[in-house]
Amino acid sequence: MHLIQRFTCFAGAFALAAFQAGSALGAAAFPAALYQTLAKTDGIDTCAQAKNESSLAAARAVFAVGVVQLSSGVTVYTAQDADPCLSHAVNGPLLAYVASGPNGFRQVLSTGVMSGKFGTDGSLVTMENDSAMTAYRTTYRFDGATYAVVREELVNKATGQAKQIDVPVRFAYGTSSATVSGKITFGFGDSYVLDASAGQMMSVVVHPKSGGLVSLSIYHGSGADLEPISSGTSLSWRGKLPKSGRYQISVDDTRAAPAAYTMTIAIE
Repeated sequence: MHLIQRFTCFAGAFALAAFQAGSALGAAAFPAALYQTLAKTDGIDTCAQAKNESSLAAARAVFAVGVVQLSSGVTVYTAQDADPCLSHAVNGPLLAYVASGPNGFRQVLSTGVMSGKFGTDGSLVTMENDSAMTAYRTTYRFDGATYAVVREELVNKATGQAKQIDVPVRFAYGTSSATVSGKITFGFGDSYVLDASAGQMMSVVVHPKSGGLVSLSIYHGSGADLEPISSGTSLSWRGKLPKSGRYQISVDDTRAAPAAYTMTIAIE
């Protein structure tokens, strides 16, 4: 990956470090017309009032902008929140646009992050604050239409260890159950996902091998739309699924000691 730009948040204050590589262009090439679009970003009006200036002036002050020339020939215009006015020193907006028509622009990325690294190969890696102990690392790839998510990981801030988020549960051909295994610590658990239909019976049994006290949680949905089905320190659950769709099964450690486990999931 060729590193072009890195935006980083430090203890409530933002600092921008720009890296030039290959055919990267400077911020001076950022289209003036795009600032009009940035001026309409949620929260800019509040920043403008706080700074006693227009929304356009606030957008120019709040966003660190850049231009990335992809090896495919596409030019990507980037804008990262560089002022705690918008993010409150947690996760700030990261936006990206490409030209659309003779005078227009099309948004190809909108997310909230602590930092982001764009590559000339169309890659993007972002870090999003989750808690005092963990952060989310997301890898994107520009597919010609948008920056699409390729991989999502949970990162332990203290150790740098990373693990995949929402690991798919796969049943071998002709079977209706699967067994997975892992090792978790407090605040750094595992999550699994599977698709099932309303009315099916699902059973989940966790077998701790060592260490801490394991908790089991089951949800329906994904992202911000998770609905709890079961949660607690019980190591097993069995029930009729209320809805069709995606189910998430989370295994967490409620104590500091690392806990190894196996877990069997069955669908009838």
